[in-house]
Amino acid sequence: DRNSPDPLLVVGNPAKQYIASGGVNLSWNLFAGHSTDVNVEKARLATSQAEQTLIKAERGLREEVERAARRVEAQADVLSMSERALEIAREAQQVATERFKAGASTQLEVRDAEIKLTQAELQCASARIDHHLARLDLEASLGRL
Repeated sequence: DRNSPDPLLVVGNPAKQYIASGGVNLSWNLFAGHSTDVNVEKARLATSQAEQTLIKAERGLREEVERAARRVEAQADVLSMSERALEIAREAQQVATERFKAGASTQLEVRDAEIKLTQAELQCASARIDHHLARLDLEASLGRL
């Protein structure tokens, strides 16, 4: 800093009319009104809540996987029964056709057996699709998709 009554003497010899000063400002809050303790307690509560949320999410995921696994098993049973019903419908259609050829049954019985065979084929296809979808749901629940 330099002071001079004459504006032309503002720039000049640094040994004359210059003032040097320095300072250090140190600030330390000795008492923060327990805000640090409050923030620590808030952090503990947030940690506890996060842990509880994690436990709840794990439980929900476990239940979802178990539900999906049971659905796969149930759909596998349905598929097995549908495939067995399809075999029976094929056999019944063959028997009805042979009986018709032998003159022991009517065309109506053959048509009825063919309709039942078609229905069994549709049921079996639907059961295969449902089983496949149940397996995909299980894979998704396990995080493999």
